[in-house]
Amino acid sequence: MDDVQPRQLLKQVGIGSALCTLLTPGLGVDVVATGQNWVSIPPENPGVNQVILANRSYIDLAGYSKAELTTFIQSVAVQHMRDPLAITSNAAAPVEVIWSYDFLTTRKIRDSELAGLISNAPGYHGNTLDLMEMIYGEHRTYALNANIDGTFITSDSDVLGSGNPTAGDRVHWTRVYYFASGGAIVDDAISITIYPANLVCQAVTGKEKDLIWVERLRRAYTQDPGRNE
Repeated sequence: MDDVQPRQLLKQVGIGSALCTLLTPGLGVDVVATGQNWVSIPPENPGVNQVILANRSYIDLAGYSKAELTTFIQSVAVQHMRDPLAITSNAAAPVEVIWSYDFLTTRKIRDSELAGLISNAPGYHGNTLDLMEMIYGEHRTYALNANIDGTFITSDSDVLGSGNPTAGDRVHWTRVYYFASGGAIVDDAISITIYPANLVCQAVTGKEKDLIWVERLRRAYTQDPGRNE
């Protein structure tokens, strides 16, 4: 590989919040999300008391792609300002567990690929976003802190990803939070806050042999023509 150059890729995501109302049992949750690029994703089973909040952003690699360079991401650090908060209006129906995910992918993740997050997360067998499209990911499980209202302790964490290089013009960063309520009390309100985070990637770019680069570029754009929509 020729013309190897070190690169640093940076991205920041701002604060997100949501006001959620538990509806009559069997009707799910009404969610109003606020914050730049933060949206609510309807869960796979809309009748359950679950909330999925997502933020999609990307790092522009068009300059490298135009110069026919491949980007190899060598390390990824997601810097969390602090753990999320979830305050309920009724202590009998707290948010008992939160799952958080950060995905760095070669294409944008669709709503349908996030809706079944707990049973079938992106990057794992069965999801339509496969391992080769998952450059890097990490996830945490937060359990309710019995000592401080609305706060959580980290009970599990792990990473995933193939580290696959990309010849595309974007690398996508998706933040996802899944909140599960412990009750189904009608008209209870849940106030959720997700704090800012930074993405810091150390990478290199290089010029691969023509056949390798063209095939990598072909896979990036022909297998998923709507990858950036």
